[in-house]
Amino acid sequence: MAGLALWLVPAPIMAGELASDRQADRSSVTIIGDLMQRIRDKVISDPSLPPASSPFPPHATLLSGLKADDGTDNGKRDELWSKALRVVSGWRKAGQHLSSTPISEVETRVESLVTRGWYFQILVLALELTEPLLKLNELARQTLLPETIKAAPPYFPHVSLLYSDATVEQARGLISELKKEDDGTFMPKSICFTHLELWDCNGDVGRWHRLERVGLAQVPLEGDSDKIGNS
Repeated sequence: MAGLALWLVPAPIMAGELASDRQADRSSVTIIGDLMQRIRDKVISDPSLPPASSPFPPHATLLSGLKADDGTDNGKRDELWSKALRVVSGWRKAGQHLSSTPISEVETRVESLVTRGWYFQILVLALELTEPLLKLNELARQTLLPETIKAAPPYFPHVSLLYSDATVEQARGLISELKKEDDGTFMPKSICFTHLELWDCNGDVGRWHRLERVGLAQVPLEGDSDKIGNS
């Protein structure tokens, strides 16, 4: 993976939640983070498994392979980010036909724990492709990567739990272990994404870094001239 990427990020940790074992009292980012650490511990303790990448935060990739307008990853990022914010603005306004208020978050059901058989998707939580999520991806691709629309594979929303060169068989073994161990507290049932982030994904995973961040609810509706602030 290289270039810039737009990530959907779960709601941040809630005050006091770390003292509770009840899933209902814990945020998506905490539940997923704990699950990712559980998997890393398994990989570290099993010498037959390839090493995991450097840690990375829980996220669902909205769009990857982005470059700035001048053809490099280091130029005109502000312009790219401005376009991304316009995408969210239009998406929020278009979402009013689904409810009486503008969309301010993306909540989707976790469908399954699966492997897609390659490094960046060796172990993932497959997410339900809801209409708001599909529309956001379509608008982002149309605006930021219009030349790829015809060739792009269908959007597969997911949260990666591990980056590794593990084989499909090894990944399936991990999945089997996790399902046997799950007591209903550490596998998320749904995930609520509240923020959009722009990440530089060049080089090793340990070198990836966030460039921009905004709460979806903070992006003004299309046609609103209010200033957009980061949070």
